[in-house]
Amino acid sequence: MAPHKPPHRRPRRLGTDLPRRDAGVPLCDAVDPVELISPSAGGYARAGFSVAAAGDIAVVGAYGDETQVIGGGSVTVYRRLEGDWTEEIQLLPPVPHVGDWFGYSVATDGARIVVGVPYGAAQGVSRAGHALVYVHDTSLGWQLEAELSNPVFQDRFGSSVDIDGDRIIVDAPGRDFIAEDAGGADIFVRRDGVWQYERDVILNSLVAFSNAGQSVAIDLPHALVGAPRDHALDGTPLGGAVYAIELSETGWSNPVQLDAIDPFANGGFGGSIALDGARAVVGSPDAPWSVFNSAGFATAFEFDNGVWQQTQRLFPPFGPWDTDRFGDAVDVRARQPPDPQLFWHRGWRLRARRDHRCGQHRWPGTNAGSAFLYAAACPCPADLADPAGTLNFFDIVAFIDLYNSGDPGADLAEPFGSLNFFDVAAYVDLYNAGCP
Repeated sequence: MAPHKPPHRRPRRLGTDLPRRDAGVPLCDAVDPVELISPSAGGYARAGFSVAAAGDIAVVGAYGDETQVIGGGSVTVYRRLEGDWTEEIQLLPPVPHVGDWFGYSVATDGARIVVGVPYGAAQGVSRAGHALVYVHDTSLGWQLEAELSNPVFQDRFGSSVDIDGDRIIVDAPGRDFIAEDAGGADIFVRRDGVWQYERDVILNSLVAFSNAGQSVAIDLPHALVGAPRDHALDGTPLGGAVYAIELSETGWSNPVQLDAIDPFANGGFGGSIALDGARAVVGSPDAPWSVFNSAGFATAFEFDNGVWQQTQRLFPPFGPWDTDRFGDAVDVRARQPPDPQLFWHRGWRLRARRDHRCGQHRWPGTNAGSAFLYAAACPCPADLADPAGTLNFFDIVAFIDLYNSGDPGADLAEPFGSLNFFDVAAYVDLYNAGCP
């Protein structure tokens, strides 16, 4: 099957501002990417497997780095100075061991960096996993501040980490508390300058091998824990799940499972999570689309009136392809940062680890990978062709091209997953609404 050609002007995801429960999200004007590569990482370093950024700090994990020992790992910190990104320091394991995978996960809030070491020893327990917290000192640079752990053999503690101010959430997808490899997560709080254990996130509804905590996110007062092998809320076997907890004056609430519309069995819903304020994005990298296996997509949620509600689905702008695993990593910035160079101020950011389509279009070879920025709302979602800012016959032709090719960008109305008259009617509504 030949790759689908993007619309006439630039690759965009058709979308809608209408109050539908599920819809595509527009891929608006792109932001030119800046590639950050550590020259010392080496061919098997897996540099970029984990990334995090906040303000003028960007962190790139390379869990396979062999600088010290095989699979010891490393983390490279970049700082933006006068608009240019420069390497500031390479963090290495304080006590290197073969196969610890230092840097398998990373998180930062700009002042601190959290590094996950899922196969490292913890308090004498081998392969239990731990997480290391680094803090920046104006005189000494990045210094190790704390080691976080909850030592149980093969918990893989530290496979995913996140930080928001004085709280850190760390996963343990191999935890057997409820059932074998059901998983879980722990929250740590910094009080009086000391990081200490606050509570665990135990999900009593988990089934064996749910791998809860494979992805975690925290942005107070919310925290999310993904369980990509759990049963969906509607009972879909292995449909995946995401659990939410909220912090109030009385403490953390009990976990509540997010309701995903039309989940796919073995779709991996919850394999990746991003959270910013009242907006969240959840990846389903193994979900099929049409005839394509593991093409992947992502789902957007918003917290409204005390409930997380699904609002949109996001698909790759070039259409699906086998094993793209779109949504394997996600990020969201709902609030505008001071400088939107790294994260677009209106946007979603998603990455497909293996994107054959974009590899053919943009870079030589397959498995090249790609990233796309999605706006939560475009000023004129029906505007698909030149000239920009006006609607005319060429925009209609662009939509017809999407529709006839079966591109999910034309899937605008229920029932989702197939193209029909209702999708055409939805586009007509958008077209008739015009541009502001």
